[in-house]
Amino acid sequence: MTLQMPITRRHLRALLEPWRSKRDLLALSLFAFDCLGFTISEAIAVLARPFVLRTGAAIITSLFISRLFILAHDACHGSLLTKAWLNRWVGRIGFLPSLTPYSLWEAGHNVVHHGFTNLKGRDWVWTPLSKSEYESLSPTGRLLQRIYRTPAGLGLYYALELWWNRMIVPEKAYLPAKRSIYRKDQALVIFFALIHTFALILIARSTGQSTASVLSFGLILPFLCWTQTMGLVIYQHHTHPAVAWFDKRAEWNVHQVQLRNAIHIIFPCPLNVLLHNIMEHTAHHVDIGVPLHNLGGAQTLLEETFPDDVLIQPWNLNFFMNCLNTCKLYDYDSHCWLDFEGNVTSNVKVVRQPKTEAGNNAL
Repeated sequence: MTLQMPITRRHLRALLEPWRSKRDLLALSLFAFDCLGFTISEAIAVLARPFVLRTGAAIITSLFISRLFILAHDACHGSLLTKAWLNRWVGRIGFLPSLTPYSLWEAGHNVVHHGFTNLKGRDWVWTPLSKSEYESLSPTGRLLQRIYRTPAGLGLYYALELWWNRMIVPEKAYLPAKRSIYRKDQALVIFFALIHTFALILIARSTGQSTASVLSFGLILPFLCWTQTMGLVIYQHHTHPAVAWFDKRAEWNVHQVQLRNAIHIIFPCPLNVLLHNIMEHTAHHVDIGVPLHNLGGAQTLLEETFPDDVLIQPWNLNFFMNCLNTCKLYDYDSHCWLDFEGNVTSNVKVVRQPKTEAGNNAL
């Protein structure tokens, strides 16, 4: 481990301060556009008869689910709009198509993931198992871990491990606190899902279509495509052969991790624009107050200021498959990635910083 001067919260926040300005008209226009796009694309998926057109419309519907989720994600951070109450309501409405309870997402994402990024035992988003943990699993558990780290398994991971187990029916271990707002937001999501399903059934009957067909193209396929998109995006945000994970608080520094372990994935154009710049992830982690329309400029500034620290990775199929094949398990003592047999696949360089008074305070 090499020693480096500490990266402080004050320095990083001051650097990105010019990029924290919010634009309510732009944000609300994007939100209205995405709501309209979601409605139109789902209507085509439900009412059109050609199979190819319906399938394409269902996939586009999932894109608008993703876009609304990203806007809601920013609103949940308080970085989308200038008014707190408006952020809360735009966040809640924007999360509904993805069936995400606002307050539960806020607790798991804003507090846990951003406060303890890549720290095992606190952060639980794509946290790799050690070899001993993997071997202690049941055969079914080991099979699931193998499936999760495959292209098709990314969506299954999000649907089971994050959406179902931590937001829809969260176990006490994942959510020890009991708050009435959690139950209210869960009820809101369930109510939306029931109304949505009932409306699609009525449409099927009134148009002479099979209920199964309308539900498949209007609800099931868009949701499955959304979970696959979400699984891929959050996997790539913090998983890379050069990215370290930690299980010792003494080794971990939140400011170092936000700068070096949140990857800037460069998707083929125009995917990044379609996904509201969500892959400029270093800037988002360094300062959650930067709204999505300013992430490009903030990311560029960080890369110019810290050229040896920010990890930039152009995305292509070869890199993606190599990442999946390399990043299976993690040796937290030696800081290296392993395959499921325990063979070293990538050594990770970990930079240790001197402790500062606020060295491990969350951003």
